[in-house]
Amino acid sequence: ADGKFMCKAKNSKTIQSSASCSFDDAGDVTCNIKNVTTGQYCVLMQIYDDRCISDTVWLESDKNCRFYLDPINVTSELLKSTTVKQPPPAPVFHIVISVVAVLCVISLGILLYLWLRGKPRPQLVFQPNKQILRQQKPSIFLLYALDCKPFMTLMSKFRNILKQITKCEVFDCFDPERTEEIALNKTDWLRRHMAVSKIILVENRCAVLHQKALLEQGNLMYKETVRVFVDDLFTYGLKMLIDDIFGRNMYERVFVVR
Repeated sequence: ADGKFMCKAKNSKTIQSSASCSFDDAGDVTCNIKNVTTGQYCVLMQIYDDRCISDTVWLESDKNCRFYLDPINVTSELLKSTTVKQPPPAPVFHIVISVVAVLCVISLGILLYLWLRGKPRPQLVFQPNKQILRQQKPSIFLLYALDCKPFMTLMSKFRNILKQITKCEVFDCFDPERTEEIALNKTDWLRRHMAVSKIILVENRCAVLHQKALLEQGNLMYKETVRVFVDDLFTYGLKMLIDDIFGRNMYERVFVVR
């Protein structure tokens, strides 16, 4: 009466029974209660559904998912069917709250990302290795044959002029400042620096004689009175250039001067 359940049991005995339910096209639920004997029953039916869980965003109370049926008179052990209405849909208010909560979380994540992106990063101070810079600096290899004293004096001045004007490191077999490093392994020293340097090949009468001897599979020897331990490096370097005449960027690396 007045929406209240007025059925009262004679004793506190409760029968646990099972039920199978199905939905029809009208949205009603039909349940078949099993394992009951003849008699009158007060039926309390509760539907288990995600929308019937209390204290969630869907439902504050599960009262809408409980159904009290009028006393049912069971005259046989045959199944007794009754029809109940489907639980009402979740309130729009709770759906709106859920959507707003999700949007707030997304907005907070975006703000956090923008804040971290705009935060100044520590500056890295790069101090280059001076030895590496010297190795990467452009260099010039001055290649010429041992000749008379005035010519060697001229080449020494030419070497100093190249250093001052180009600001490059100039390698010269006859440079007295490089005597110690050349003495360690003169041919290896020549190959290593010629491979990475711009080469200035000085042509004079003595250089031409060396070239002719090289092309004829011969060797031009100096007199003992003028020989130095690096006088054969010109022939060795000239042979390297001849062997690499069609090599990489020959016209950009080698310059012949008189």
